[in-house]
Amino acid sequence: MESYIDEQLFEIEKKYNVNILFAVEVGSRAWGIESPESDYDVRFVYIRKKDYYLKLETINDAIVWKPDKKEKNLDMTGWDIQKALRLLYISNPSIIEWIHSPITYKSTLKFTGFRSLAEKYFSQSRCLSHYLNIAKLDIRNINGIEAVKVRKYLYALRAVFNCLYIMKFNAPPVPAFSELLQETAPKDVISIIEDLVKKKKTSDSAEIEKIDKINEFLTSSVDECQKFLKTIEKNRTCTWDDLDDFFLELLSEEKNVHSIKKIR
Repeated sequence: MESYIDEQLFEIEKKYNVNILFAVEVGSRAWGIESPESDYDVRFVYIRKKDYYLKLETINDAIVWKPDKKEKNLDMTGWDIQKALRLLYISNPSIIEWIHSPITYKSTLKFTGFRSLAEKYFSQSRCLSHYLNIAKLDIRNINGIEAVKVRKYLYALRAVFNCLYIMKFNAPPVPAFSELLQETAPKDVISIIEDLVKKKKTSDSAEIEKIDKINEFLTSSVDECQKFLKTIEKNRTCTWDDLDDFFLELLSEEKNVHSIKKIR
């Protein structure tokens, strides 16, 4: 699959006349809880030629790529560099997750610059609020059914783990589910959750009855994080300067924009 993804990334560059700055895996495969039938969710950031950004016409800032039908489990979406940097400015959790993915299909010499910017523009309140909303929705969905798909439990748990990690470290949550588990979960639920991961890795459609101890952990953690969120200072002092400098540097340094290398 990796070679096929590489081929598709090349086709995207050729068709749209762009250069992909980085391409990564997101979702269950990046978290380490994929099942045999899990999709490959590839996300990428691209840049166009300098003159393209000097036009008055509004530009399309995203590419949704539809691979050959033979690979139905491959989803590929990319954002223009300007869109990506604007989202970094507001500490958008999605772009932060992309940048910290442990599975990288393509990168450039400037990829480390994205990571530095993600750290600089990280907002504890913004990201905590984002994952809290996901957690509350996931928990509500679980509470409304008798038999729960294991993956729904794990997605709710991951959202809660991310909240607890952000609250504990004031930093972007690590992608690996296993590391989040060890860093944030109480000892009395770790083995239960590890069993859920094993079930998920066997089948994406596995179902179980609701587990009271897990439900209690989810609910109490959300309550704890909501109280903490109210205490966080939400004012930010970040400016656009570093993002502007990074963008202009990318446009001016052709070799760093066009010299693509693979990172595994």
